[in-house]
Amino acid sequence: MKGNALRHRAFRIGSAALTLSTKIGAVSAAGFLSVPVFQALPESWALSQRVFIVAAAAAVISAKTYTVLGDYLVPVRRLLARVTARPQPCQDRLTLAEAIRLTATAAKADAAARAAIAAFTLDRSDHFLRNPRGWHGSESGEAAFPLGPGVTLHYDGTDPRLAQPQFSLTILGKTPVAVSTLPELLALLTHLAHQAAPVVVVERV
Repeated sequence: MKGNALRHRAFRIGSAALTLSTKIGAVSAAGFLSVPVFQALPESWALSQRVFIVAAAAAVISAKTYTVLGDYLVPVRRLLARVTARPQPCQDRLTLAEAIRLTATAAKADAAARAAIAAFTLDRSDHFLRNPRGWHGSESGEAAFPLGPGVTLHYDGTDPRLAQPQFSLTILGKTPVAVSTLPELLALLTHLAHQAAPVVVVERV
């Protein structure tokens, strides 16, 4: 148990370090490129106007850089997850039944870990969907993240034809709805909450 806690802590620290370095890189790029933008603006413009334009440009540059750096660091995050994964003891005399049991257990844990890593394309807060403990992996390679009674976020990274892992939200067994961003997920959950809210009828006396 102690070894598992240390490995999980190492994964969290490494993931946080990657996120911090990505943010630092994004801010540095925005600061570096803001100087020529400010110099290119006409001096006849008011200082407040130039500062506003530079600030807007810096925000766009920072967000774009953060996205690009995050995409490039996805393989590093996967490697970090493998390095900090719990090692399985080497056994010279495994029975077929034991091998099947170990493989099935590893497949479930692998699916949960892959879902948490792939969730970086969906959630970059590092506090919610990127937590492997929230995902329930299956032997097929898919994973599920329960979001409430009858509400589940599904991960499917088993199709090699997909450019990105597929996330979808299933509500009460209905047709899954594809989700690609947190605002989309929030909108679906908010809409569900409004539908489930009780209707108060006020009778006139």
